[in-house]
Amino acid sequence: MKKRLVLCLGMICCLSLGVNNFAYASDMQVQSEIGEEGYHEEDYDDKILEIMTDDVVFMILDELEKKEKTGVQLTEEQSDVYIMERLEEIYDRKNQSKIRLKSNGLPYSKSILNAQEQALFKQNPTKGLNVCAMAKYATDRAQQLFQSGTLHNGNGDAFRHAYWSGRMTNAYGAAYAEKWGNAHESTSSGIETDMDKWNNGVGRGTATEIKGSQYWTPRFEQAILSKISKGICCRIVNGKAVKTDGSGRK
Repeated sequence: MKKRLVLCLGMICCLSLGVNNFAYASDMQVQSEIGEEGYHEEDYDDKILEIMTDDVVFMILDELEKKEKTGVQLTEEQSDVYIMERLEEIYDRKNQSKIRLKSNGLPYSKSILNAQEQALFKQNPTKGLNVCAMAKYATDRAQQLFQSGTLHNGNGDAFRHAYWSGRMTNAYGAAYAEKWGNAHESTSSGIETDMDKWNNGVGRGTATEIKGSQYWTPRFEQAILSKISKGICCRIVNGKAVKTDGSGRK
């Protein structure tokens, strides 16, 4: 009875949301199976994460949100399965039929995840998908607050790393945020990596200081901006690591 109920909900979701090239083709199959077998990362080939772009991230997040609004409640494990099944479907369609989605570059743009990030993502796709979204939010917010000249190795860059790490910490804890931060830096080395890891640490520490609440996000953002102005974060000037100073704000 439970399996049939989930299956019916999947059918309702498909009918209410409509169908396009990639829209919910596998909903009924996924929702009828995930409750019994659970998520096993070894069931999925690493190659499907090659199509992971910002567009893919927000497309799947939007699908999950629409499911929730139509009454389809997935556990985290069920969500993990759904995410990987959708990635597998998009990957297969990309390679078999070369169908393009409407969003620019999808799914042909380079993956936003390096090898270590892909490994973390596969361990828990639901958390991984949200972490990717947080990274995009951090980039967008840095661009809104700082001049473009500061976004690489400058104050804006410090804000982006601290903000992303803090958001991850608030959602999933400092240890998990540190894993992702280190994985993100695994393809780089030298002074820039040291700078980024320092700023990641500032973000984690700040998020830990400010307890989660209704107004957590603006409080956290202001705390990071204050630390950047006070020189607690790090930037690079003329090839040397120096303290941030808050300059370059829009």
